[in-house]
Amino acid sequence: MSAFDHLPAGPNAAENITSDTRHGITRHDEFGWMRANNWQEVFKDPSVLDPKIKTHLDAENTYANAFLEPLKELRATLVAEMRGRIKEDDESVPAPDGPFAYGSSYATGGQQPRFYRVPKNDVGSPRDILLDGDKEAAGKSYFSIGTADHSPDH
Repeated sequence: MSAFDHLPAGPNAAENITSDTRHGITRHDEFGWMRANNWQEVFKDPSVLDPKIKTHLDAENTYANAFLEPLKELRATLVAEMRGRIKEDDESVPAPDGPFAYGSSYATGGQQPRFYRVPKNDVGSPRDILLDGDKEAAGKSYFSIGTADHSPDH
């Protein structure tokens, strides 16, 4: 008997074949109905997701949470162990450009980079934070900085 024997079967997605032809090749997808045509809009406002898709995704999430519940303590232990093996306050070596050196760093417990500059000849001086990813991410359900670079005129 396993820790998961108490769970009912997971939700089954209805099959509703959609077809798509591109470059003379037709592809049939039994679950294509779950691909929202307005997916970019859904990223900005999840409430516009087709209710049939949302209902199924909610059922999948509920099942996954119930399935993983017995592993809650183990997951927390593993996350703590992984965090203990990484340098959370990591940073780059400041790269000189003109009168400044530019770099990025992470705060302990943070998830987004901070981009900073320091005078090129005094890299030990206080950092001028140009972009703080953790502050920008505050209050948002999702945030990611793809890349950042300083302006040529500093």
